[in-house]
Amino acid sequence: MKKYFTINYHKNQIKNLFSPDFEDVYAKSKTDGEVFLTGLSLFVYTYSMYVIMYLSMFLLGYPYFSKLNDAMRADFEAKGHSAFSLFLNSYPWNVLYILASLVIVLLFTSLLSYGLVRLLEDGKRSYKIHLGLCLHGTSILLSCLFVIFIANTIFPFNQQVGVILFSFLVSVWILMFLIGTYFSTRVFVRASFVHFEQHKRRAAICWLLPFLFVMYTIFGIVTGI
Repeated sequence: MKKYFTINYHKNQIKNLFSPDFEDVYAKSKTDGEVFLTGLSLFVYTYSMYVIMYLSMFLLGYPYFSKLNDAMRADFEAKGHSAFSLFLNSYPWNVLYILASLVIVLLFTSLLSYGLVRLLEDGKRSYKIHLGLCLHGTSILLSCLFVIFIANTIFPFNQQVGVILFSFLVSVWILMFLIGTYFSTRVFVRASFVHFEQHKRRAAICWLLPFLFVMYTIFGIVTGI
């Protein structure tokens, strides 16, 4: 248990997340289960760190978040929303939204990209391994948006903050999303090349097209575009 509280442990986790030893972590000798558990462990670690930080902020600023909950309750009751909807949007339970969103992105991206891989590649690929790679990529995206999610928790994202600040927040969201997309693509491509000897450009297409399509669809549903 002590290792989880050491700086070196977290340094190694961050290194494994963004720049792992591909020849070792994703070697051909690795079994389906080993590759899958690698991605799963990174996903659990990243999300756990987010939850710990989120709950810490909630406890430290409880009076502030309590007022936000009261205002939200009054608004939801006036609009006739259900109690369950209020529960999911209240602090700190809205942290579940992040997990639900990540799981949705992960499942649809992994299924679509796996189908694309099977279409473009001659050899068969284990879905379990493919899911492990997708877990790794999704973990990178979460880590890049980590600070943004925390900031959005403290200051709910809306246009009432002013045009300049709103534009700045949108710009930061876009920048961090692009950084996360770059690193997740890099890891997916290199891991696919090492383990499956998949062509790098083809691997990039197999990750980027489904991933961006899923993100665009979710964004469209949320914003009503």
